[in-house]
Amino acid sequence: MSENLIIAIASTLFVLLSIVWIHRYGLKRGLLAIFFRMTWVLPIIVSIYPEVKIEKMNKSLSLTPVHVLIDDSASMISNRTEEGERFLDIAKKTVEKMRRECLLLGCLLRETNLSSLDNRVKENFTPLSSSLVSWLEGIGQEPWMLISDGGDYLPNDQWDPNLKNRGIIGGVNQNGMVFGLKLKKIYNLWIESPEILQFSFEDKPTVMKVTLKREGHDLKEEAVQVHVSSGTRHLISVNPLFQQEESSLELSINLPPLTRGYHLLSIKALPTGRETSFWDNVTYKEVEILPNTVGILHLLGAPSWSGRFLRRYLKSEPKYDLISFFILRDPGDMQLVSERELSLIPFPVDRLFNEELPNFKAVILQNFSLFRFLEPEYQKNLIQFVKDGGGILFLGGDRALRKEDYRMPALQSILPFETHSGVGDSQNQLFRADFDQDRIDRSGPFYDPFRKFRIG
Repeated sequence: MSENLIIAIASTLFVLLSIVWIHRYGLKRGLLAIFFRMTWVLPIIVSIYPEVKIEKMNKSLSLTPVHVLIDDSASMISNRTEEGERFLDIAKKTVEKMRRECLLLGCLLRETNLSSLDNRVKENFTPLSSSLVSWLEGIGQEPWMLISDGGDYLPNDQWDPNLKNRGIIGGVNQNGMVFGLKLKKIYNLWIESPEILQFSFEDKPTVMKVTLKREGHDLKEEAVQVHVSSGTRHLISVNPLFQQEESSLELSINLPPLTRGYHLLSIKALPTGRETSFWDNVTYKEVEILPNTVGILHLLGAPSWSGRFLRRYLKSEPKYDLISFFILRDPGDMQLVSERELSLIPFPVDRLFNEELPNFKAVILQNFSLFRFLEPEYQKNLIQFVKDGGGILFLGGDRALRKEDYRMPALQSILPFETHSGVGDSQNQLFRADFDQDRIDRSGPFYDPFRKFRIG
């Protein structure tokens, strides 16, 4: 029979006896009899349910100290969760829970408030970074914890390098832990995915598309400001307006004409009064400004109808600024008369490949032999032109891409294929121009004068 059943039966009998006593001895004498009998029975009832006291004992006699730094600044007091609980109260409850757990794990919790380390906390400052350094120096290599909402009154200054390897930045001796308290719905404004063409032209406006977003509670009607700048030059400012409960805006910004060259554009949304996170208010985008006309250098190894067609086609497009040469006299052609007596000038290779080459965006080599017309110095300039972003187009012909051309070390660095020269090639054979039409060089892209083709 269980204890509860015994107590229930005894209580029922006691009530019945009380009724009998009151009926037999009267009200006063019956109540007095009930009181004395309760006094007599009470020790027996208490002995059934003894008072139990549990005291937790440490597993180890040697207690390891664990230091806890609590940020008790104004932000921890004013910031609250959605349920209305203060951050500081949450920190205190967390410390008490850890203190109880420490008794079972054999550690001793030592609590320190930020206000006890720096009096500026009472002036509503949060000297977290500076106080943390001095606090860590005092505890040595013992384990520690920091409970804070991350506030710091010097957010733009770098933290002390002594914090490295202390559990914040990382390293071998990670003996610290940070508990961060954060509002679930903080107000934040940021710029997302700006879009702009990779290039534009001089004296022409450039269009940029920007997505401006915000989140948080109480999204009311609000005007913001977006700045676009290039280096130290301010380009334009726009003032979009968020409607109530609106969280995203699509902006189309017309930038003023920029100078020729590369520009790193800075797009910045000025922070509002409610904003607490500023790192995502700025983003960057690169754009290249080209001249209004694209310079193209067309070099033709010999006059041909195909070269004339290409030259006329490029000249028909106004955006192309075409400079075209076809070879009638070699650059090293030696004549025994003065230049004024000749109707043809030699190919101006020195000026083109030493001075004018950076002014072009693309070079077209049509039926053109690099080995015959370009010395190694000029070939290196052409390779550097390609590496700097210039374009080069090879068009075939009986003079194009002979083995002496693509075996040159400079040209090999940009060719989209590999060549294999014979082991027995001598230096003279390597630099000998091959004009034998009966033998087709098939070690790379070759020219076949008998191959049929069709223009689709």
